[in-house]
Amino acid sequence: MGRVVMLLSNPFVHDARVFREATSLTRQGHRVTVYAWDRAGAHPAHETKNGFQIERVHVAAGYGRGALSLSGFAGFGLAAVRRALAQPFDIVHSHDLDTMPFGYLLARLRGKPVIFDAHEPYSLYQRFGGPFRRILSGVERYMLRHADHVITVTPGMVDWVRSRGATRTTLVANYPDDLFYSDTTPKPRPDGTPLVLGWIGSLKSGNQLELIVDGVTEYNARHPDAPMGLLFVGLIAPAYKELLLERGRALGEHLQILGPVPYPEVPRYYQLLDMSIMVDADVPQKRLALNLKLYESMAMGVPIIVQPSGGAKDVVTAAGAGLVLPDCRPESIANALELLATDPLVRSTMGRNGWRAVRERYNWGVSEQALFRVYDSLLGGTVPAVQTTARATQDAGIGDGDERAEGATDEKDNVDTGSSHR
Repeated sequence: MGRVVMLLSNPFVHDARVFREATSLTRQGHRVTVYAWDRAGAHPAHETKNGFQIERVHVAAGYGRGALSLSGFAGFGLAAVRRALAQPFDIVHSHDLDTMPFGYLLARLRGKPVIFDAHEPYSLYQRFGGPFRRILSGVERYMLRHADHVITVTPGMVDWVRSRGATRTTLVANYPDDLFYSDTTPKPRPDGTPLVLGWIGSLKSGNQLELIVDGVTEYNARHPDAPMGLLFVGLIAPAYKELLLERGRALGEHLQILGPVPYPEVPRYYQLLDMSIMVDADVPQKRLALNLKLYESMAMGVPIIVQPSGGAKDVVTAAGAGLVLPDCRPESIANALELLATDPLVRSTMGRNGWRAVRERYNWGVSEQALFRVYDSLLGGTVPAVQTTARATQDAGIGDGDERAEGATDEKDNVDTGSSHR
């Protein structure tokens, strides 16, 4: 087993993917240290969770500033490299492009392999434009070609990184932990209580929450005697919350917007839902992505309504776990709500189908074994079968945060074992 250095450009408070990977590797016998960027200096500098170490590097900077954040990234990256060089290690695991140049430098200074964990396609993001995007795209291509292995989150992302030069790739999808979502029993609902549609996750405009509000408003206008409730749960900017409340004024008390909750409590909120919905914006990076919330809803036996673009429609259709909208208009959402609201048997059948699909295919145990095979190919040795448990996730209180590109599929033997420390 090896000594693993992970690099992460957030303070590692709500990053469920990184937490699952670090926990699985630790339980396999690796010694994992995560160097995380705490821009606000608001979290403990040293922390131990589930047997792995978190070392937070405080370099002051903001978020979402594009090229203006480069000095902050350089400060964090070089500080993390210096601290990591002070200890022996066997492999570097860089999360996303923003840490990969530093991970590559660190690995090559010691002649060690480096994994590029590509959560999302950075060069496709619209906030990057002009010369900066061209530079970013060039760096991305170089890192994809020179990493010793690239792991990523969806089949679409696998194809995308390969199209940009990656030759050793593995899908490690962001599936939910199957034991964490073991209780799918809905809470008793008193007679006459409205059905509830919900979205549990990051509450931001890219998730088209205004469209969801409009869809429920249209449904309730059609059914004034049996209105539907709408529940949003997650981190939200105050101004955006006010915008949604104003947009949904006609819903009155049937629109509820709650703040973030600890991740162990997320299943309890899914139990309040009769159906969920996911209508991400139709932009290139979203088409490559699959949100973890799709699998959480399926795991909890909640039928889900999804947009017609992107990979979610394929998962939902194959599993029979929900409905695919013909288009993203409020009227189409209202029509889908009518179909589910009027037929409890359809809702329960779709819920059971999703629950079964997660346990058979879309669970972290599948991704964990893929991750182990990557490490085995780079470090040598055998890969023991480790039973995935969710209790560790619960005990640590790790939340989902802003999970941007989430995964799907069950490629079981998808490790390209070639490795060269170029």
